[in-house]
Formats: sequence, structure tokens, C-alpha cells
Amino acid sequence: MEKKTILVVVILFITITTVFAQTAADFSVELTSDSNGVIIKGYTGRALTVTVPDTIEGLPVKEIGRQAFGFDGRITSIILPQGLVKIGEEANLS
Repeated sequence: MEKKTILVVVILFITITTVFAQTAADFSVELTSDSNGVIIKGYTGRALTVTVPDTIEGLPVKEIGRQAFGFDGRITSIILPQGLVKIGEEANLS
């Protein structure tokens, strides 16, 4: 009985993780002024823990734009890339 319970929990976890996993398509972006990176302008995904990728469309993520994560209370944490150089006002990373 315990093996079946563990299996069900593992399958449920994988399903939930897959449903709420974010992709680069979950971020709206624009090019930096020098066109050598991207700025995250928004997030449309449903993940509770958001991992901002190091690159999107082959360009490094350099900035988190103003109000990029809106005022959505669902997000519990945001993992930022190391190459980030700027975080805009009211990005709501708290």
C-alpha cells in the first residue's frame, strides 16, 4: 500500500510541475538599447516559483523591467540569472 501511495504522489508532483513549469514564452521581452540583451517586461506564466532564464532567444537577460511581475500575489519566489545588471522600479521581486 505504501508503494502505491508514493507512486501516486510522485505522479501528481510531476504533473503539477509540468503544468506550472515556465518557458521563455511565458516572458514578454524587448531588446536592450544596445541590442545585446533582453529586458523582461512581463510574466504571463502560472508558476509559483519563477526562474528567469539566463538567455531568451539566444540573448542574455540583462534587466527586469518596471512592474515586470505586476502585482500578482501568486508568485512566491523568483530566481534571477547571474548576468542581470538592472532591476526596474516596482518589479515586485519581494
